[in-house]
Amino acid sequence: MNDPGTSNRRNTRGVGAGIAAAALLVAGLVGVARAAPGSAKNAPPAIAEWTIFVYGHGDNNLSAQLIGAIEEMGEASLGTNVNVLVAADYCAGNVCRDPDDKVLDPVHGKPITTGTQYMRIQGDGKKPLLVAEVPEQNLDEPEVLRAWVARTFRDYPARRHAVFMNGHGGSWGGFGGDRQDGTLDDTRGLEIDEIDHAIRAGMRDAGLPEGSRLDLLVFDACLMAGSEVLWQFHDLARIIIADAESDASELGRAGILTLLSASPDVSTSHHAVMDLQSWEATHADVDRAAERLLRARAAFDMERFGRYAADMKTLADLMLRSHTLSWTEVARANALTLPPYGAFSLEFASNYLDAGQFLGLLGTIRSDPDVAAAATKARQSLRDATIRTSLGTLRAAAGQSGLQIAGNRGESWDRATQSRYSQLSWDRDVGWGRVLSALDAASEDNPPEFQAKVSSSKPGTARIEVTPTSDGVVDVIAFVARRDPDGNAYRLGGIWNEQVAAGKTSSYAWDGKVPVLVGKDGKGVSVSAEPLFLVPGQDPPLQGLPAYLKDRKGKYLTNAEEEPQEIRAYFDSSGRLQSLLVDANGRYGVWDPELFEDDWSLVPILQSVDGRAVKPGKAIALVAASMPRLRMQPATGDLLIEVIVRDVWGHASEKTFPLPRATLPPR
Repeated sequence: MNDPGTSNRRNTRGVGAGIAAAALLVAGLVGVARAAPGSAKNAPPAIAEWTIFVYGHGDNNLSAQLIGAIEEMGEASLGTNVNVLVAADYCAGNVCRDPDDKVLDPVHGKPITTGTQYMRIQGDGKKPLLVAEVPEQNLDEPEVLRAWVARTFRDYPARRHAVFMNGHGGSWGGFGGDRQDGTLDDTRGLEIDEIDHAIRAGMRDAGLPEGSRLDLLVFDACLMAGSEVLWQFHDLARIIIADAESDASELGRAGILTLLSASPDVSTSHHAVMDLQSWEATHADVDRAAERLLRARAAFDMERFGRYAADMKTLADLMLRSHTLSWTEVARANALTLPPYGAFSLEFASNYLDAGQFLGLLGTIRSDPDVAAAATKARQSLRDATIRTSLGTLRAAAGQSGLQIAGNRGESWDRATQSRYSQLSWDRDVGWGRVLSALDAASEDNPPEFQAKVSSSKPGTARIEVTPTSDGVVDVIAFVARRDPDGNAYRLGGIWNEQVAAGKTSSYAWDGKVPVLVGKDGKGVSVSAEPLFLVPGQDPPLQGLPAYLKDRKGKYLTNAEEEPQEIRAYFDSSGRLQSLLVDANGRYGVWDPELFEDDWSLVPILQSVDGRAVKPGKAIALVAASMPRLRMQPATGDLLIEVIVRDVWGHASEKTFPLPRATLPPR
């Protein structure tokens, strides 16, 4: 689970337990669990088909989501075939949340308090049974995870075993972030290798045979479906299910538990298919824009994942040995691959790329056919290792796979990141970090060069022609602006966005109209509406409207300077609000409007008729029935065309062209 725009970033390692301290912690926790009061109801069957352990990492802003997931699991129909145990740690007293948002623990129905609860899910709508309660723990400590895995698999024997990791995810950057009831701002987090070693050690401590594997490992956390993450666990788990995008794991958990109980003899691969089917069916009933457009969850067969890793190593070696490979072509594939985590536009600086889309684009390069063929082969191996995916419409249209791989988006691939990446088993075995470093070394600092002209056959219309003259160009974007008598120019809206290539002329015929916001009275007010790069080769189906968010008390969502935070509200062709694009510290994340509709309103940023004033418009309720509509309306005044060309290295160049003054006849 995670919040939009949030990922785990470890700021301090904390004080790791020594060998002796680790042994004491394991022994102490197991001792507490053994001595915990219980009843006959808590007694598990002699040997079940499945024992599932849920690591409920909610001592942060995920307490409510974790409780929701526990309550939903309680709705499952569980028989004697499935044991579901949860170690849940919450943020006591709601100190990690809005104080007005009351959260009650699922066992007692009281405000959450300090400590860690260990419970058994009964199912059939019953409350979970409290098996043990221990003093406050830091679930970022590997030995805590180890001890709970050991306790669960020892005391609840089964033929098949699963671990569900619920919490904040940050891809290969780690998992977790235990705030210790709000007392920590800099959290330790768990490295992916620490999770791997802790689960293995816990299975040994439980008495499972050496070399035992989990039948199922599930990450109910954002961004954990990554090549680097899955490879760490490839010989620990047979099947891994994870999200490449933001996670909403409180939805869909009851379905898989019911299926596991009802069909205990079905293969784990079949269960993975049923899990994705159940998850997708649940999400299809939820009207969340982010889920419809951007969801990316997948199940992977780790037996076949080894072939994908081997093919990626072959690809990496070929790229590094090639004498003809154009790294500009590689950078173009890197730039055109939509990153996960709520990203729509090329400006989103993320080192997380979809592996399937990237390999597909890399397979089209012309400078080295052997590299192109190797990329195509690796993509097929990834498909073979994928049991099932659930992709939003945007991700499916882009040919995505639901699995990440690290990319290089300029400044974000710094020395510290390279050093940390080199410690991953994926980099040691595949060598992908060397590819990213080579791409970094090939980057150019000069802005792109291009030729352009704007011609007008009649006032208010124009033909824009652009011919890039330098390599590495990726797209062109054009705006129409109005110049006031003082010489200042104000953008009225975006009119063109298209991929372009060096040496080829692209053109656009503008009809003189710009997007306008239509209110209930039917009158339009010109606003800046930006064309949006969505899927390579497709026209963008959404239009962006600059706006603010204002709460019930009349306060604006603000930025770090305590000024109203400008966002982009994106509407489809019917005028329906689809998503909110928010810039948080230079990183863009898509937020679901439903998260705000009860307490926030949308305030369009409007321009006055003469273009001199920019001011907030009338607040609009965030409900579908009252959403405004965008329509095209002729632009008037002293108009300018701004043409911007961007390249694969993150640079942009701009040219401005005047248009004759145009005037609309009176309405």
